[in-house]
Amino acid sequence: MPTAAMDVYAILGADRSASWADLQRRYRARARELHPDAQSTRPRGERLAPARATALFAELRAAWALVSTPERRRTYDQRQRPAPIGPGRRPTAPVPVARPRPRPEPWPTPYPVGVVRQTAPGGLHIIGPGSWADLSLPAWVERHGQGADALLVGDIPAQPALRQLLQHTRFVERIRLATMVCGVEPPPAADEEGHDDGRWKVEQVRTALQRWVRACPGQRGAVPYAADLFLMAQLSLRGYQLSLPHPAGLWGAVEPPPHTPAERAGRRAAPLLELEVPAAALLVAVAWARDQESQAALGQGWSAFLGARGLPAAAAAAIDRSLGRPRPRTDGLAPVPAGGLHWGAPTPTMGQLLRTMPTTLGYLRSGPPAGTLLLPWGAPLSLGGRDRDLGDAGTRLASAVLAAVLDRAEGLGLRLAWRRGPRFALRAAQPGTALEPLAGGVADAATTALSAALGYRVPMGAGLS
Repeated sequence: MPTAAMDVYAILGADRSASWADLQRRYRARARELHPDAQSTRPRGERLAPARATALFAELRAAWALVSTPERRRTYDQRQRPAPIGPGRRPTAPVPVARPRPRPEPWPTPYPVGVVRQTAPGGLHIIGPGSWADLSLPAWVERHGQGADALLVGDIPAQPALRQLLQHTRFVERIRLATMVCGVEPPPAADEEGHDDGRWKVEQVRTALQRWVRACPGQRGAVPYAADLFLMAQLSLRGYQLSLPHPAGLWGAVEPPPHTPAERAGRRAAPLLELEVPAAALLVAVAWARDQESQAALGQGWSAFLGARGLPAAAAAAIDRSLGRPRPRTDGLAPVPAGGLHWGAPTPTMGQLLRTMPTTLGYLRSGPPAGTLLLPWGAPLSLGGRDRDLGDAGTRLASAVLAAVLDRAEGLGLRLAWRRGPRFALRAAQPGTALEPLAGGVADAATTALSAALGYRVPMGAGLS
């Protein structure tokens, strides 16, 4: 426990005249040096015994708690300053100054939001809107119900029973929400390391929601990127490993590893049902451009569309390869395949195809419209970074299709095996299930979802692998 008698500056190894920012940097450097898990990577002569490292690290955290904000440092310095002693007076111990607890600010949303402050073996501790009081998950559900308005934001708990409970709520992951809305995860409050009471998580969520409301005032009553975030949360709660290399949502997912060698061998032998959203970025561009001629042609399928363009077979094959080519981004985030498309002049390979699509080509050359660019189904494209490109749009289109397919697949006894960008594969939940009779129903669900998102029909197929 932190005590006022601690010499914080000696523990941090900093001068009393150091700025608060210098103190923070010094604390982080000392934390990296003393952390018990970091001892194995230090030179052999500089390693600390586990018990010694644990004790020093705990002392460091307790010391930092006294000066973890400029206000706390000011209070600590005032307490350490000796009071003037007059004749006949004896020094007295400093009197602790009680600071009023900050009043929670209102949420920038019209619907209830609860933040999972921390998890414990017995349950979840949830901070409700407008209050610092903790609620258990049953109390949260009783107060706000499981309707469309209540939203839970937090981290994935380690306990399987808690993950099971969260699957029946409108839950999204805190880090996914922060990354999708802000491009990168907003920094936590200054006292995150010193005080693990979870208030910094509340402020982090509030920061993301405030940015969402400012950027998309017309979407104030909606959960940010609801379809994408709910899809990612449900997969994470089921143990899938997700890949989110850019702020456009889910890019990759892999099912939980097998528990036994027999299960591993069974997966290798079992067939998969594979689907792919063809040329996802181009499909969105055609919808944005309102290119009715191309929309009608795409209604015959992607292969038929390419065949009707009059391109040589080698050019068509080059276009298919170009669809998976990464495009470097200007916002410092990881590049993702953009299908050879971007605002302005197209790449030479895609240019051959786009010259047969003059309406879409003219739209791409004119550049993105000013303001928030909405996807064909009415959701904002991306608020993260400066590089809102067509690859982001294609990624989110594939997510919309995948979410609809999984809803249908669950009733058919199928589950997701993996996703890689616009491609994903399903496997039978029970060994021995024949996939051929199910392929038509899955393809119909995918076609319906894709066509509903775009506003025009594009058929999809499902094949065994």
